[in-house]
Order: sequence, then C-alpha cells, then structure tokens
Amino acid sequence: SVTFTVDTQPSGTKTITVRDESGNVDISTFYLPMWGETPQVGSISPNSSPNIGTIATIITGDKFDQQIGAFLTMPNEPDITGVTSWSNTQMITAVFDLKGAKPGAWDVVVTNLLSGKSGTAGFTILPSDLIEPGVEKTIERKGTKILFPAGAISGTITVVIRFEDEINQVMRDKIGRAGNIDLLQGGLRQFEVIPFGQTNFNRLVLIQISYNNLLDNMRLFRLNEFLERWELVRDGINRPNKTDGVVEAEVRSFSVYAIGFLATDEPTVFNYPNPAMGQKTTFAFYSKNPEDVSIHIYDLAYGLVETLKGYERINGSFYERDWDITNIARGVYLCVFKDGNKEIVKKVMVIKGSH
Repeated sequence: SVTFTVDTQPSGTKTITVRDESGNVDISTFYLPMWGETPQVGSISPNSSPNIGTIATIITGDKFDQQIGAFLTMPNEPDITGVTSWSNTQMITAVFDLKGAKPGAWDVVVTNLLSGKSGTAGFTILPSDLIEPGVEKTIERKGTKILFPAGAISGTITVVIRFEDEINQVMRDKIGRAGNIDLLQGGLRQFEVIPFGQTNFNRLVLIQISYNNLLDNMRLFRLNEFLERWELVRDGINRPNKTDGVVEAEVRSFSVYAIGFLATDEPTVFNYPNPAMGQKTTFAFYSKNPEDVSIHIYDLAYGLVETLKGYERINGSFYERDWDITNIARGVYLCVFKDGNKEIVKKVMVIKGSH
C-alpha cells in the first residue's frame, strides 16, 4: 500500500502511475474532492421564473465540487431540490420544479456534498395568473394591472408580469440598445404569455402602470425586439390617467412596455401640483438647449416675483425645477417659460402659501 498526502493539492481528477521492478506500468485515475472548500456562488441565470413548471438554470461561481447539490429555500416553505449537473469548478446546471411554489424571494443554496459547505444567491419565483377564454379578468401586481375583456383569447393562457430586475439578461441587453426615447425610471414592465404561441389577442387588452407625478405627454411604448427600438403604442387608447394615477394603453399583444415621453421638437413645460398646496411646486420641461431656458414667475399685475435658475436633468431632454412657495402669498401667478425664441405662459394657483 502507498499513502499520499493530498491536503495541499488542488481538487480534480488525478492520475497514479505505478511501475514495478520489471518496468511494467499500471495507470489509474481517481477524483480528489474539495474537502474543505466553500462554493462561491456568483450568479444564477435566469434569476427569476413563474411558478408554473420546471426551469433550467445555470449557476456560475467558483470551487464547485463534482459531488454537488442545489436547492431553493424560503422560510416556512418546503425546500425545492434541484437536479444538478456539474460542468466544471466554475459552472453547474440545476433544474427546479416550481409548479405551485409560493411567489417571492427565495435563496438558491449550492452545497459541496463531501464537505457540507454551501454558498447562496438570490432567486425570485414570480406569481402567474391563469386566463380562460370567455371570462373577464383583472390581474394586478404591485400597482401594475392587466384587464382582459371576455373573448380576448381563444385558449387558456398563463400571464406573468415582470419588473425590470426580473427580466432576463438577453432582453435587458436589447432594452439597453434601444435608446431612441427617454424612459422614466421605474416604468419598465415585461408582460409574458405562456404558451408563447398566443401572440395576438382577439380584443384589446388594457394595461396600466402606476406612476407618481403624471405629466400630460407620458405614453406607453412597446419594445420592437427585432429592430431594438421603442415604438409608440397605437393599438387603442394610450394616455396618462390622472384619476387612477397610471399610464394606460390598449394593446393587441404582449411584450416589454415602458413609460416614456411623447416626442416633440417644441419646448414643453408642465407644472405639478397645480393648485400648489404644500411647500413647493415643480416645473418640468423639455428642451434641447436647457442653457437657453429661463423661468420667471409674475403676479397678475405682472410684477416679477422670482426667477428660477438651476435645472435638474431627469432623463434625456427632460428637466425639473422646484419653486419654494413657503413664503409666497396665496393667489394666481403667471409662469413665463422661455426657450430661445419660444415663450410659454402657464397659470399657477397657490392655495397654501403664506398668508
């Protein structure tokens, strides 16, 4: 018998060559596991999936042993054990059955089975909704709604609403390359239909995305995945609904949708809230040349009250400037917005300024 010291050797497949006195050679191999190593989980792709069936994931990181396991865990929920396949010390695949699993934030736990040590990463199980033909149904998730009229679909489908951080990397790359409009932060959604063969609806379906401080020229845009550009939704209505606090549009199919601003080459200015009831009101405007913009506030006698300077760029050609009305008397004021040779006058009502 021969004893080898291997505690300083890297893991992996090893070759043992034995040669006797007559010169005969015998070669054999064995696997040296990562006895004391903790797997380091870098990422899991995809990092989210609806709870309707199995999902194959790729988990990358380091120090993955050949004898490795993976499972999903959430407090007070049964673990979901994955079927794992080892590729190399930096990548494994794992298949999980998510059917009926509780939606929410889970942890994927990767364990080197011989050492018992584990690493973790985050995974989100998304809620899904079953839609049947001939039935009117409303789906809602965190302020985003889909309203299906009866007869909108021909067969039973499952619908999933994804927020920006739940969209897969391939689609996120396409979104990143589609830079033809200014998008509002927090206004991006992917509406997904399963099975994917159901691409067009028989009747218009209304989608609503909630957003604070709605402006008149906010609209919903659809991502053209092939051209990698945003296109204005023109299937039906497309408008801000200030009563419900949403931007809404009627659509014939699902894709990635986002809130953006209706393109205009003309300078445009909005004011909110108006009437102004707090300590400030905000002027929001579009300008290709913000250095040429001036905002002057006048009373009804056309006496200058204040000139606003210093604008905050929000997105693309969209800027904002607050007006502090703490010491402004109640009444009606005129905002004169100038952008080069263009002039726009807006009335602003202050109802909770100073007495």
